[in-house]
Amino acid sequence: MMNKLIDKLIIFGFCLALYLTTVDNVLLIAPVLVAVIFGAASSYVKEGPVTTGLFGSYLVISFFEPVYLLFVPLIGYDILISRYKWL
Repeated sequence: MMNKLIDKLIIFGFCLALYLTTVDNVLLIAPVLVAVIFGAASSYVKEGPVTTGLFGSYLVISFFEPVYLLFVPLIGYDILISRYKWL
């Protein structure tokens, strides 16, 4: 469990570094907060359809606002290590 959280923290650090280099105004914190909320929720719930639903809903959000795509590796990490590889 702790290794998974440390891995997600490292991925979040890389995603945040990419986000801060591409954003014009550093005060735009909404994508960071949404990524943290979705990442924490997918770590909290058990693997399965709920994790897949969280990933799918984050992809829908990033479809409307492309800056959210920078944090897809953080959200997709739970899908990558889950049993449900069909997504």
